[in-house]
Amino acid sequence: MKAAFSRAWQTYRRHFGPLMLMLLIEIVLRLMVCVPLLFLAATETKALALLCLPLFVLLVLPARSNAAIAYAKLQETGTLPLTELVSFDHYGKKILQGLKRTGLILLWALPFLAVTGCALYLYKAEAIPGVTDTFSLLQKLLNLGRSGAAAFFFGGVSSITVRGVMMLVMLYLLTLVPLVIGLGFHSGTRHGEALGNRKMIHGHRGQVLGCWIVGLVTLLPFLAAAGWICSDYVHQLMNALSNIGMGSLSLPPLDSRAWLMGVALVVLLLPLIPLKQLITACRVQEIREAQK
Repeated sequence: MKAAFSRAWQTYRRHFGPLMLMLLIEIVLRLMVCVPLLFLAATETKALALLCLPLFVLLVLPARSNAAIAYAKLQETGTLPLTELVSFDHYGKKILQGLKRTGLILLWALPFLAVTGCALYLYKAEAIPGVTDTFSLLQKLLNLGRSGAAAFFFGGVSSITVRGVMMLVMLYLLTLVPLVIGLGFHSGTRHGEALGNRKMIHGHRGQVLGCWIVGLVTLLPFLAAAGWICSDYVHQLMNALSNIGMGSLSLPPLDSRAWLMGVALVVLLLPLIPLKQLITACRVQEIREAQK
């Protein structure tokens, strides 16, 4: 993992400019997928927003395979072929490979999807007295706040209501753990395909997963900035949540924080995405070199 990170950093530093151009192209492709969301502006055309799904399949899935090929050629030739990002070579095969990977990721996401689906059903469905009505849900939230687990993790929070909300959020976030593991577990597949042999990472998925997890350190600058920007907002939000038990909830406005978060996203997160992807690509390249 140390060698992969070092190799990725050297590649990132030497080819920073082309990698930023590559990032810009990838962002544009994803924005193209989001264009049908404009149909949400009118009630009559809302259904057309679903065009995002076929566009995702037709644009993003091949683009991810193309990006992996570009990373592979960068390491082999020392030049980043930007035209490769919009290549239509083996287009149908890339879509099928992308669909297969997406299906596998969705399996890892089942806990999160199931819990989210249940939450949306409870929100939309008619309340069942004594089970899903507002008072019953609030009582369950308070019971969760009084639980031993809530006291252990959030003992410093005096409000039982806030403790219950924090415990509920933590349990919800835990459903994302399998998805995160799945993303890392399958992260090397497209890079193996780019090198002509997707099976080369069999027996090395643990190492690839480890490199993918190491790559998450690239998120730390943005997360630190986001925590600093939102620290005051979180405090105000906790005070607002304390009033749930009294039947009132007034969330604090985001004000200028949304703009600051946008700046942090552009400055601290987006430029590091190629580095994160390069770490996995470099590890798969090392596996290939070791097998020669």
